Amino acid sequence: MGESGARARARLVASREALAPFDLEHGPLVRAHLLRLSPSAHVLALAIHHVAADGWSMGLLWRELSAAYDGLARGTDPQLEQPPLQFVD
Repeated sequence: MGESGARARARLVASREALAPFDLEHGPLVRAHLLRLSPSAHVLALAIHHVAADGWSMGLLWRELSAAYDGLARGTDPQLEQPPLQFVD
């Protein structure tokens, strides 16, 4: 499959996931698909129900995923901020 075909497939999968209903009783409430466009290009499609994440946590997820990806791409450990409070707090 050529790159344009892979991109079209990625758009189709992302659209399908965005429009697919969530089963609140049985889940999952988070769905992820990693699609390979080429040996060096990938797309991560995430669908997260709003009961599983709010705007603040989505911002945090985006920042941490970006930092992890950047670290992996550079061959270093991701530089993640430690939260001021831990779960036990």
